[in-house]
Amino acid sequence: MKLTTQLSFKDYFYFCKFDTLQRIKKYIIPIYILILIPNSDIFYNQSQSTDLEKFWIVIWIVFNTVILAWLLYIFLKLYIHYIYKKDNKTNQLISWKKEIILNNDYIEILWELYETQLKWNIFNKIIETKQQFLLYTSLKSAYIIPKHSLNKIEIQDLQKILEKKCIDLNLKFQKYT
Repeated sequence: MKLTTQLSFKDYFYFCKFDTLQRIKKYIIPIYILILIPNSDIFYNQSQSTDLEKFWIVIWIVFNTVILAWLLYIFLKLYIHYIYKKDNKTNQLISWKKEIILNNDYIEILWELYETQLKWNIFNKIIETKQQFLLYTSLKSAYIIPKHSLNKIEIQDLQKILEKKCIDLNLKFQKYT
């Protein structure tokens, strides 16, 4: 199977957002609780609280949740934009057009001035999201195949190939759609 793709900032942003959120999601609730506890002395005296005070406690929790989520999103977007600009200056391969050839033994990636062959056993995790396929070679490094550059038939064929390879390599094909 032969695919032609090109990464954009949006593709890179989706990957970084997904990858970062997957790594930090187990820390978000404990951090959120640590932020709320010092600001919620009313929680300790709930039996003496009036209905109006309880209502304002709920409003306070919702307000903090929205603000925290908004701040996290803004920070994440700025951080990813910074990383992309830095990586794109040092590594022009990010935005180059590339051809990906998948066969039984390896994946061949052909860039404008560069080519590489990756054996299937180098991948330790394969994930499908709404926007892209992610083929991880390490905890933080993945090859990105954006779906917007593929037609429906190519997406279905790629899904079948990746699912088969996951079975062959004893990996779990993870879908986040």
